[in-house]
This record gives sequence, structure tokens and C-alpha cells, in this order.
Amino acid sequence: MKVIYRRLKLFIKKTFLGYYYSYRYYHTGRIYRMNDLTIGIKELGKKNTQFPHPIGIVIGAKVQMGNNCTVMQNVTIGAKSPAEAKDNKYPKIGNNVFISTHAVIIGDIIVGNNVIIGAHTFVNKNIPDNTVAYGTPLQIKAPPNNSIFL
Repeated sequence: MKVIYRRLKLFIKKTFLGYYYSYRYYHTGRIYRMNDLTIGIKELGKKNTQFPHPIGIVIGAKVQMGNNCTVMQNVTIGAKSPAEAKDNKYPKIGNNVFISTHAVIIGDIIVGNNVIIGAHTFVNKNIPDNTVAYGTPLQIKAPPNNSIFL
């Protein structure tokens, strides 16, 4: 009986904190309710991570996110396999990164600063600073000098 009580208490505490941080940083409960952010809503909120369409987003526990990132709907960021998850081989995302719809970023990779990742892009290689990544297979391109995005 004590085990069930402890688990129930932990579940209630986790749920309460999830909704609390979701309302504190994003002013809505949808961030906690509709996503799997094992990295923690509190950490993402402190780094000013934006979720314009917060549904179906999965971010692993050991992912390192930079400041001022924008993550669109149905994005997955995490390890390639359970073995790599045990070895803490998660992506490192730089500052001011825009991750578009249905992008998948997996493995022990580094995404540089000021990067745009296009829709339906499968990222499994490092991406340098100030570039645009798109497509499957991954293509990386430097934007034109007059780009308004970077």
C-alpha cells in the first residue's frame, strides 16, 4: 500500500509542477499536456524556447537547448537508440535555432547558432553556424547575404 501511495504522490507532484511551469512560462497548460518534454518545461522556459504550435513535440531529457530557440509542431529531438540514451548521446542545439514542422534531430550531433531547420528534415549530422538545413537526405546551405531570417 505504501508503494502505491508513494507512486500516486509522485505522479500528482509531477503533474502539478508540469502544469505550474507550463502556465508560468507559456501561459497555457497545452505545453505540458500535449507534448513529451522530458528535458523539463522549467529549463526550456528559462531559455526562452518558443512553441508557436505546441502539439506532438518530443525532446529528450539530456538534450542541450540554447537560448531563444523556436520549435514547431511534431518535432522530435533525442537519442538514436536506447543504448545511446544510456551513454547520454543527445543533440546539442545552439542559440537562435528555428526548427520547423516534423523535423527529426537525433544522435550525438551539434546544431550551431542561428540555424534554420526546414520542415520534414532528418538531421543526423552536425550543422554549422548561420546555415539552413533542409531535406532528406540532409542538405546544408548558407543563406544569401541579405537574408532576413538570420
